[in-house]
Amino acid sequence: MCQRTAIPLEEECKMNCSLDKMVSFLHQAEKLKCELRHSWLSSGRQESVAEHVWRTSLMALLFSHHVSEEIDLCKALKMIIIHDLVEIEAGDTPVFMQDENGVSQRELQAIEEIRTLIGDEIGEQIYALWHEFNQRKTVEARFVYALDKLEANLQHNEADERTWTQEDKNQVFKIDHACDHDPFLSSVNERIKKDAKQRLHPKIGCGVFVIKDGKVLMGKRKTKHGCGQWASPGGHLEYGEELEECAKREVEEETGLRIKNIRQAAYTNHLFEGTAKHYVTLWMVSEYAGGKLELREPDKFEKWDWFDWDNLPSPLFTEETLVKSAFNPLRFIEKYS
Repeated sequence: MCQRTAIPLEEECKMNCSLDKMVSFLHQAEKLKCELRHSWLSSGRQESVAEHVWRTSLMALLFSHHVSEEIDLCKALKMIIIHDLVEIEAGDTPVFMQDENGVSQRELQAIEEIRTLIGDEIGEQIYALWHEFNQRKTVEARFVYALDKLEANLQHNEADERTWTQEDKNQVFKIDHACDHDPFLSSVNERIKKDAKQRLHPKIGCGVFVIKDGKVLMGKRKTKHGCGQWASPGGHLEYGEELEECAKREVEEETGLRIKNIRQAAYTNHLFEGTAKHYVTLWMVSEYAGGKLELREPDKFEKWDWFDWDNLPSPLFTEETLVKSAFNPLRFIEKYS
């Protein structure tokens, strides 16, 4: 028969108190199974924070022996496990909504609360590892930071394209800084980018030059894409839509004007640096047919005005490419008049 060694009452009380804290913390940590990230899974539901942490850990096991600097794998795995613990209280914030250093006041408060809740040496260790990760000065912190970014992009590639926002697409090209310190991690990043590019398709745009009394209609853009630049009316070609129909619709939606004598004139091919935006724009030339010039989409444009082609406002949006190629929409009016 086994003999149970008696534990002094004071020591047993301390052990029970410590155990109560650990179990309480584990109940809190369960929230990470429920906290949803911005990413979606291939099954069609949103990913939980806990799922992201699990696969980031798996990546550490796979990649740690391939990087150029020696990694303390045990420390790296601990760092991965705790790096998102603050989201128990602070919630998940997509990277494109974070401030410059990526750490919010809510997260700083949350890691303090976690340290207090767990207490003792383990609480201090978690607190120190979390700050080490966010400072990104050690080999393990830089390694884990890169994996954190790579796993997110890997997950986006596995999701249905209909879940991809423009920010998701842009993010594909925005994590080079996290991987550039190591050749192997850079190669992983390039592979994930390659897979993403194969799923990104160029969009078809329709730009419309509206001519009235020898002048061209131009608007000053307000949207993030091309903000402050001057552009002609236009937009996306919708499925099943004829170019002439698209030109009429976009001009009326944005300016209130009606147009006639619509002709296909040129095309441009633009891949915008630092984003996942790739546009093939089909340019149409038209003549004013009636209506009062209005600012119908004030969230997209600041104002509209008429300009001589030889004296266009600056800076121009994609129209700049046409100007440099000696394109002149007025020639199409002369040719078909």
